[in-house]
Amino acid sequence: MIAEKANCSVAVVSTVLNSAKGRTVVCQALRDKVRKIAKELDYAPNFASRCLKANRSRTLGIYDPPKQWHSYSNQYEVSILSGIERAVFERNYDLLLLNFHQNNLPEICESRLKDRRIDGILLLQCDTRREWIRNLLKISPNLAAVDFNEEFPGLNRIAFDNRQAVRLAVETLLESGHRRIAFAGTCIEKPEYDSLVREKAFAEIVRERNLEETFLFHRDTCPNVISESEHYCQREGREAIRYLSALPRKPDAVICYNALAGGSLYYEALRMGYRIPEDFSLVVIDKPGFDHLGGPQIAYIDHPLDEMGYAGASRLIDQLENERETEPFFQLFSPVFVERETFLRRI
Repeated sequence: MIAEKANCSVAVVSTVLNSAKGRTVVCQALRDKVRKIAKELDYAPNFASRCLKANRSRTLGIYDPPKQWHSYSNQYEVSILSGIERAVFERNYDLLLLNFHQNNLPEICESRLKDRRIDGILLLQCDTRREWIRNLLKISPNLAAVDFNEEFPGLNRIAFDNRQAVRLAVETLLESGHRRIAFAGTCIEKPEYDSLVREKAFAEIVRERNLEETFLFHRDTCPNVISESEHYCQREGREAIRYLSALPRKPDAVICYNALAGGSLYYEALRMGYRIPEDFSLVVIDKPGFDHLGGPQIAYIDHPLDEMGYAGASRLIDQLENERETEPFFQLFSPVFVERETFLRRI
């Protein structure tokens, strides 16, 4: 109908309204005429027909494996999702949550991929110790794991440089005059991969720099058992400052392996009578989620989750729209030190 009223071919109308990449050349005057007639006729493309023709749904799935304390209300997940949402909006894609407090097993990912309900999947907080990721890769290569630092053949990955994050924290503290640096690590029985990498990075830089007065708090030095079934990050922070306060020589700086533990350590230290940063500087890995709500302005090593979510979604869409075979992509984000009121320069 549009073609008839505009006195042109259907191919011309398709080129103008669908941004078709054919060989049809259309002048600006005819483009304006076609768009005007389409608006008068209240034309809207049929999404289902477009998807059927393109053999794509223009929808990405998001899957976060069921695990205690995983939630899309957490600062961690919200930050990643914010970046993902920006990317898909810019590229005119939609999102489908495959798991949200429903404890849906990974089979739902297989099902949606096979049904062509989604074109690809963004994986959050996935675990390489499970076989389900390998099974998904047999169905489709269009998977992207965001904030995923382990090597995994065939899997697209957006990662954060955890080793450099700890190194940056230690080097910044040393340059600012701190000499007795403590690291508050995790104490649960089966730590997350990133937590162990951060702890090992601290031990590595201590050896490299021959630092004599350093303190490591982790599962081997924690006096009490901490279970994953409790709010373990917060508990670790409280246990850490109690342990460090009992040492004959107190640290003049503390690095916390994550922001939740760091926030808990901060409040427990105040309760115990410490002055921060006068008694010790406090730096946490990851951005604290409460500073914008009037909470303490804790110095931190920025973990750019928003940008990482954006990169994961953008690059996955690029892969979907690239018809040629490509190697799995990998992008590593570097840390940045953000100085706040818990950081004191001693020289």
